[in-house]
Amino acid sequence: MTRQMAHTATTTSGRRVWSYASATAAVAVIAVIVLNISFREPASDHLRIAGTTTVPSEKPPVIVAGKRVVTQPAPLVASRAGKPPHNVNSKTHTTVNLLTEEEATLQEAKDFGFAGENLPKDGPDIKIISPSQDREMRSPFKLAVRFTPRSGSQVDLSTFRVECLKIITVDLTSRVRPYLTSNGIEMENVKIPAGNHRIRLSVADTMGNVTVEVFTIRVLF
Repeated sequence: MTRQMAHTATTTSGRRVWSYASATAAVAVIAVIVLNISFREPASDHLRIAGTTTVPSEKPPVIVAGKRVVTQPAPLVASRAGKPPHNVNSKTHTTVNLLTEEEATLQEAKDFGFAGENLPKDGPDIKIISPSQDREMRSPFKLAVRFTPRSGSQVDLSTFRVECLKIITVDLTSRVRPYLTSNGIEMENVKIPAGNHRIRLSVADTMGNVTVEVFTIRVLF
């Protein structure tokens, strides 16, 4: 009888221990689930903070004075009317070295029929806007030339050439062509070493008529 009572007490005590352990484990599991839910971000696409709706940013929220504040990414700087920002280093304002030091020191060419009064003038009219032909200047300077086609024709840019008339003619066409249009030449910053440099321009129209213009650039030392 005593053994049976001892066995019964032992069994009851074991059940109580097992029940206590099971309850403790269950409480721990529930606590983990509750904590997980508490720290989980809301599934909504918007966060409601202090009665307002804010679109969440890619950055994590910041806690300020006990309130949750959503930081917004820095806005992108957009240009006016959807156009890209102005490029201050555009080719129009790029400084161009039209002549090298070595080319500039070459001896000036003599007149062999290329700079007299018999130059062909049947093609587009060529007008030198800048530099002024009656004064010296310092480098860099603006080079501006205007083309005016004859009636019934257009400027044929494929025939355009520009040369510096030294004892060895220096072809400058490839250096000027990026700034060439059917209206002429527009170069804001041209650098040429000091000295007097005679330049020859030639261009034809779509009817095959050619105009040649020669002018001198005088750069101060």
